[in-house]
Amino acid sequence: MEEEEKQNVAASTLMREAYFVDFALAMQDKVSIPLMVTGGFRRRDVMEQAISSGSADMVGLGRPMCVVTDAPNQLLEGLAELPRFEARLALFPRWLAFLNHFKALRAMATFGVQFWFYAQLDTLGREGRAAPDMSVFAATRLVMSLQKKLLRGR
Repeated sequence: MEEEEKQNVAASTLMREAYFVDFALAMQDKVSIPLMVTGGFRRRDVMEQAISSGSADMVGLGRPMCVVTDAPNQLLEGLAELPRFEARLALFPRWLAFLNHFKALRAMATFGVQFWFYAQLDTLGREGRAAPDMSVFAATRLVMSLQKKLLRGR
């Protein structure tokens, strides 16, 4: 894994928490179709700012909706901010966090967090509800098991 490369992103974008707003603004000059911006949106006021400023025509919600399936409705009814599940997710417990210093283990931990969101979608599909209390480790095991089944079926 390569070290994270700091992006040349305006401080205002970072404060807005919308990762791709500056890119969308640059694209506005190049395309004539409506643009949806996704990536990092959690606060309603930030979403409203992105649309009212013309930075985006639509806002996409990805990760929050893996668990909070009625997120748009909750925002329209006045919810100020969606939960940031990724902020509390980790493959390794705190006492093993030093393992993240090893690139291969850090990559595995990163995939584990992503697998947690995949597991939420799978659980939604099978059980009709998400499982936000599922551990990253349990989610990783579930997704790996599903992938093995898929590969065996080919």
